[in-house]
Amino acid sequence: MAARDELRRRAEEIDTARRAGLPDCVDPLLPEEVEAVLHDLRVHQVELELQNEELRKAQESLEVARSGWFQLYDLAPVGYATVGDNGLISEANLLAATLLGCPRSQLVGKPFSLFVHKDDHGSLYLHRKELLETGKAQAFELRLVKMDGTVFWAALQGNTVSPGDSSYRIAIIDLSKRKLDEAALHDLLREKEALINELYHRANNNMQIISSILDFHAEALDDSRFTQAINDTQERILALAIVNRKLFETKDLSRVNLRTYILELVAELGKKHGGRLKLVTELQDVIVVADTAIPCGLILSELIGNSLRHAYPAGAECHLEISLRIDEARTITIRIADRGIGVPRDFEVMKVKHIGLRSVVGLSSEQLNGSLRFDTAGIGFACEFSFKDNLYVARV
Repeated sequence: MAARDELRRRAEEIDTARRAGLPDCVDPLLPEEVEAVLHDLRVHQVELELQNEELRKAQESLEVARSGWFQLYDLAPVGYATVGDNGLISEANLLAATLLGCPRSQLVGKPFSLFVHKDDHGSLYLHRKELLETGKAQAFELRLVKMDGTVFWAALQGNTVSPGDSSYRIAIIDLSKRKLDEAALHDLLREKEALINELYHRANNNMQIISSILDFHAEALDDSRFTQAINDTQERILALAIVNRKLFETKDLSRVNLRTYILELVAELGKKHGGRLKLVTELQDVIVVADTAIPCGLILSELIGNSLRHAYPAGAECHLEISLRIDEARTITIRIADRGIGVPRDFEVMKVKHIGLRSVVGLSSEQLNGSLRFDTAGIGFACEFSFKDNLYVARV
């Protein structure tokens, strides 16, 4: 390398002397020395060409990156703006300018707060303060105002530019459509609630009317059998009415808590029979759909009514034990037992003339697809029925 540098120095001296018209003051280069200088020049020329090619490729990469940045930033589906520590917009993409209704050339240099609804300046200030103090991104909603005065809701997310810098970047998303959808959904929910209230009250009123009509007929009849049949029907209506009420009270049109339903049904039947019911319960919280709760209520109504009418002397207290449980296999079991006079040992439910107990069999097998067992061996009378909790699905 030192030899080549020496050759280059000598060549430059000779070239300078020749340009000045002076005689050569250095020894002329030998042919091999000239060839070495020429080689160095050719190598240097190739190096320059390679450098130029690298510069050209770097320029192309820069243009590609700039185009990608334009696609990513300027054509993004979200508005972006950079706000300086003085509160002025220093940079904004095309969508931000469109959202704020201002040409980008005019947007830069304007206070960002100019586009914030006056009632939301406090919210902007608090989130900006939190962002700059903690460095944590801030997401919030507020109202923005376009240059023409149009107000719209927007979701904003602020991020710091760099640690210690008071500038920050804001992403802007127009929430106008979402707010309109929310308002429409709110209106639909209000209509639904009004409809539910109307349906509940109509159904409840209709059942009360039917029960009142039955009362009227019971008073007009002298036959105790017809009177008893009317009372039984009213108790069935009561079981249906309580399901209707529980659905309305919980604002769930599909599901009922069997535990609270059983307690309420027993309380209502107890009132109807002069407070004679004395209850011992062991009830788990079991949630079932209304299509399951209704036959359960009708079965319980029949069994409780049967104990009240037949297990104890007229006017005596009626002691009942009711249990409700659900196992790991999702099998629900309800057991109701009294300690009354019991039934004959040769008791067969399907031979009983009273329609109530026969309806219990039909409801448990046809409506609940379950099993039913009567226990007549001990004191009093007991009935246990089991069924799966997935027989019906919620309709709404």
